[in-house]
Amino acid sequence: MQKIKIQLFLMSALLLFTITTSGQNVRGFYLTELGDWLGSSTKENDILKYAQGNGFNYILLYDLGDINWSSSTEKNQLGAFIKKARTEYGIVQIGGVVEYSGYVAQNLIPYNKSRSSSLEKFDVINLEFEFWVSSSISSSYCSKFLKAAGYSCDKAGAWKFAWRELKLIDDLCAANSMMSEVYLGWPDLSQMQQIVSRADRILLSAYRPNDGDIYTYSRQRMKDIATVGGSTKVMTLLSAQSSYMGPWLTTHPQTRPYQTISSALEAETSSFKQNIDLQGYHWFTYKYLPKTIIATASITASGPLTFCPGGSVTLTANAGTAFLWSPGGETTQSITTSDAGSYTVRVTNTNGASIVSSPKIVSNSGTGAIPLVSASGPTSFCPGGSVTLTANSANSYLWSSGETTQSINVINSGTYTVTAINGTCTGTSVPVVINAASAPAIPI
Repeated sequence: MQKIKIQLFLMSALLLFTITTSGQNVRGFYLTELGDWLGSSTKENDILKYAQGNGFNYILLYDLGDINWSSSTEKNQLGAFIKKARTEYGIVQIGGVVEYSGYVAQNLIPYNKSRSSSLEKFDVINLEFEFWVSSSISSSYCSKFLKAAGYSCDKAGAWKFAWRELKLIDDLCAANSMMSEVYLGWPDLSQMQQIVSRADRILLSAYRPNDGDIYTYSRQRMKDIATVGGSTKVMTLLSAQSSYMGPWLTTHPQTRPYQTISSALEAETSSFKQNIDLQGYHWFTYKYLPKTIIATASITASGPLTFCPGGSVTLTANAGTAFLWSPGGETTQSITTSDAGSYTVRVTNTNGASIVSSPKIVSNSGTGAIPLVSASGPTSFCPGGSVTLTANSANSYLWSSGETTQSINVINSGTYTVTAINGTCTGTSVPVVINAASAPAIPI
């Protein structure tokens, strides 16, 4: 199958469209040790609050072997976590890490098919097979994969196995509306070109102790990617382990390495950059990232949140570089509303991280409508005449003449109004002018 497939994977395309049209890059992290936290609301929410508070929108699940795929309980727990991540915490993509295609066919695709809601499904399959690392081949791959498949336990055999599995995974993804993704370190030019012809997105390793040489470390492999032609989706893969950027992250934001490499690629003078779609960054792993929440979102109100119809309140978000209110979709720091509802705001900070505030509940108390007054007859009459004024329904009434009934009988000239009272809200009618004519002089 060629890089540009006839069969488009609609779900992945829609999710990526959502990310790019909202002005966000793809920001992800690996999430390991599923057996330690899956099913625990407290632990799950801690993970997701961190993701939201640091602007992450992609989670790649590692250690899928912790899940018993024959257990409905564990699959339901996984589905509930994925759905919660998407609907409550701004996660757009959920991926699964595998070492071979059989795991996808035997577990992940049947799991997806068992879910009635698309919000509970995987939409990215990530192949991790370090065919360029001799230690991984001898310690992990030789007896487990290569010998059984008839491949040699060396880099050549590991590459042949990895290439076979990537093609199978890519086919499975295309047939099941998912994105194929591969983690890469140091393939040679020929290997890179073959991978680019298949994988929908590449996580390109940049395991460095700081961001000083992150672009030069990645540049040649980007050039290799670009030789295939067209546009290739690439994400920078970083490590928060103590041997890499872990210590550096104690004094630097986790967004900075991507900003550094993105700026350098933008300033690149070589034409190869036109073929690199640098989508964002990915961290290994949540476990090692500093657990500081760098984004905050809060709302202050200019006055009471409960008011009568005709009233309003101004809601203001804390400082940030971008704002998105819900409902309404306004993008200003402050909004003024007279409508009842639950209001939240997503605030993006200078590091590009965003978070959604807790809601502010705005309500209208009572009707507070201006009452209407009807007259039983003409409002001008001769001495001895009268007219009855009646207000429309309310909880209680107060006429300008002091009466507190819904209707009053008027015999004197004057201007009459009524205030209708509904709970804490009041409304006063338009004045009604009564003209009781004086008695005429006795004729001679």
